[in-house]
Amino acid sequence: MAGFSTWWNAWPAKAACFTVAGAGCNSLTGGPSQPTQKLRHRRPKLCGQPGRLPVPRNSVIFQVESSDAGQRLDNWLNARLPDYSRSRIQDWIKRGHVRVNGADSRPSHTLRGGETIDVQPTEPAPLHAAAEAIPLTTLYEDADLVAIDKPAGMVVHAGAGVHSGTLVNALLHRFAELSALGGAMRPGIVHRLDRFTSGVLLVAKNDAAHRRLADQFAGREVRKTYLALVQGEVKTESGRIERPIARASIWRASNIR
Repeated sequence: MAGFSTWWNAWPAKAACFTVAGAGCNSLTGGPSQPTQKLRHRRPKLCGQPGRLPVPRNSVIFQVESSDAGQRLDNWLNARLPDYSRSRIQDWIKRGHVRVNGADSRPSHTLRGGETIDVQPTEPAPLHAAAEAIPLTTLYEDADLVAIDKPAGMVVHAGAGVHSGTLVNALLHRFAELSALGGAMRPGIVHRLDRFTSGVLLVAKNDAAHRRLADQFAGREVRKTYLALVQGEVKTESGRIERPIARASIWRASNIR
């Protein structure tokens, strides 16, 4: 996560106008200016909004426009905070770090327009891998590798918003030895499958096997076949899609655009 100062400097002028300890506020841009003598008391202070109570340290204030009425709170914030996943923003809301008109809310809250939203960004909880007694289906195993049948819905390793129930945690409980090349968060993991994709996932038991498998994946020596369920009428037996794709800013967990 980038430092707050870097994050703040990249924001549009209308996002917020506030000061934090030791910083002034440029009323034209909304960004911090050089410290002034008046701020020696080092207390948060609003600028250009007389009569308002101080904003908590590192808060960012948004004003909802009437044209935004009907949108979900988490989706609306996600569109304005593209550097953060929707699951991270939902976690902030659930933990009380997002307040709507001074009150706690929920991710599915429907905006009406005119609300003031106070966001207090927080660092995510430290990620770690820990053994969990989670059932695994083993398709093949020898001294060097294991082929696992990963079910849909299981995350391969811990990430934003997911700390338990991962394939890595299940592997740590099941196997005494796993490759260390992937680091402490990804022991044995040579490649990944998306959370909602089921299929065969190869796991390396030692570093030598990890290197060899990684080389085969990089060299396109491994053949991967995907099966997809399609709703509606398919006009052709085969085809090719050539369009630019990227992760969607909303519904990041499962959508591309």
